[in-house]
Amino acid sequence: MNSVRLSTQPGGGGDTTPAPTGAARANRAIRAFQDSRVVNTCWQNLLRMNPSLRDASVRITLSVNGQGRITSATVSGSPDPRFDACIRGRVGTIAPIGAGESLDAQTTVNLTTGG
Repeated sequence: MNSVRLSTQPGGGGDTTPAPTGAARANRAIRAFQDSRVVNTCWQNLLRMNPSLRDASVRITLSVNGQGRITSATVSGSPDPRFDACIRGRVGTIAPIGAGESLDAQTTVNLTTGG
């Protein structure tokens, strides 16, 4: 489930193609986050450190600035604070989604142990 909270901020730039807005921009941010495999990397690393973890469903809120960078992530329902720290530490590596309005996008991720 994805949701979005928007705040308008000028994006700038000389591109005349309209930037996606609202839900389309939020979905682009969520897709970039998912494609980055940050969640998988952090979860697999955590499972190696603590194999007794159980499946979990977490909500991740991504903050995207006007330049299209994911600047922060907040994790709710996390099974371990090290998972949160890993996600926060890696969001800066995700490619920008393009200039546009600033927004917060939320997605729910199911973490499974595979066992």
